[in-house]
Amino acid sequence: MARFLQNRTKLKGKAPGEMVFVGHQRMAEVEMQTITYNADLYAESIVESVKDFGSNLNSQNINWLNIHGLHKTEILKSLCETFKLHPLTMDDLVNTDQRPRLIEDGANIVVIAKALTYDEATMHFKSDQIGFILGPNYLITTQEHKGHHFADVRHRIKAANGRIRKKGVDYLFYALLDSIIDQHIMLIEKLGDQIETNEKLLFRKPHERLAKAMYEFKTEINFLRKSVRPVREIILSLIKNDSGLLSPELRPYLHDLDDLSSQANESIELYHNMVNDQLNMYNAFLQNRGNDIMKTLTIYSAIFIPLTFIAGVYGTNFDNLPELHFKYGYFYMLGAMTLVAVAMLIFFRRKRWL
Repeated sequence: MARFLQNRTKLKGKAPGEMVFVGHQRMAEVEMQTITYNADLYAESIVESVKDFGSNLNSQNINWLNIHGLHKTEILKSLCETFKLHPLTMDDLVNTDQRPRLIEDGANIVVIAKALTYDEATMHFKSDQIGFILGPNYLITTQEHKGHHFADVRHRIKAANGRIRKKGVDYLFYALLDSIIDQHIMLIEKLGDQIETNEKLLFRKPHERLAKAMYEFKTEINFLRKSVRPVREIILSLIKNDSGLLSPELRPYLHDLDDLSSQANESIELYHNMVNDQLNMYNAFLQNRGNDIMKTLTIYSAIFIPLTFIAGVYGTNFDNLPELHFKYGYFYMLGAMTLVAVAMLIFFRRKRWL
């Protein structure tokens, strides 16, 4: 199964905007949870339909609807009708292979991002598509399944920690984006620790398992690139946005997000170059090892050339060969061969060929 592209067979022959779910169903049923709050109020509830949420919006409160599950497109069609979203926008939300992007759709700002998790069993990164629909006094988020990507933000709202209960819906939108980018950085750091550990092992004793790990790291880095790199484009677009949905007070926070996103991208590039350097070093080690083996074999071959010559001369069957009938000739020949071998070894050592 390809990790970088989803199976798009369902889209073949479909007209744009038909809202076809692309991906793997990760929940049995779609769940919709609302959180309504202001400085003095906090309430959670489960709603059965998007229209229920839309009809109960209160301009005095912050209204957050979180939809878990994207496979039931009729629910998202209702979302499209209730909040006057373009069908192509909803088409992007249900396509889990969609590149992270920002869309200005009527009175809404729509952002598609990727929340990342790390699977300890397979040692691979996985991504969950997160959709944000920001309106005048509401925020709607869509997720592939019920995860814990926003657990910290929910806790801050419920416990009234920090400034989140005193700010507007745009600050909630920022807080959720910040949570995703923080998660990106933590996972990049986790991968970076493994890459740096691999580098230390490479200098001690390179072996095939290290090479396999390096190629796997390179694949994971490319997967991170696909999910993380476009986020900075989204943040820069948000900083320049003049729709009125983002208050001027939010600009410093968005600039801080831009710094975090830049740090994430720079770290990915740094570790990508580090893995490439490690692969080059590993290949250099293999080449040097092969050269050392060939040098050793060549030296021993060079030593045996004169010894073979001496043995060949005294192995001939001519009657007039000197020292042929000498009583100690055999031992003198062995001594001469030993002296030649030792002399050549000393010569090679002085030349630092050994």
